[in-house]
Amino acid sequence: MVAVSISMQGIDLTEGLNYGVRMTIFGIVIITISGISAASGIGVLMSTLGYSVGINLGLSLRGINTTLLSVLGAILTITGIISLVSGLIALVYKLIVDSVSRGARAASNTQSQSRSSWSKLQSVRLYHQSHNNHTCIHSHPV
Repeated sequence: MVAVSISMQGIDLTEGLNYGVRMTIFGIVIITISGISAASGIGVLMSTLGYSVGINLGLSLRGINTTLLSVLGAILTITGIISLVSGLIALVYKLIVDSVSRGARAASNTQSQSRSSWSKLQSVRLYHQSHNNHTCIHSHPV
């Protein structure tokens, strides 16, 4: 029987930090883009409906159909929320897929090393078996 040990230190520190920084930047970009879209949409909706939101978008509402602006604000808001949710799901999915991929590679490497160790062990056993069969000790009665 061959003992297989798997190290839990499969990723070095710099690789882990690089991956963590990339994933964090990806998350910040998702939140920023979807936040800008949702905030713009809410701002347009609120100013169209006559609420003071404290955000001056610089839009002159004179001569512009308020229904059209409301629809634009709703579309921006919904787009922002959907992009936030789908982006965060994609971020988690990427993390899971990368982890599974890394684990599969590690398992494959461990399995190939295990096969190599097993074949070496078998060849050593066969070698000893063949030498034990050829070496006969004759005992002569005295």
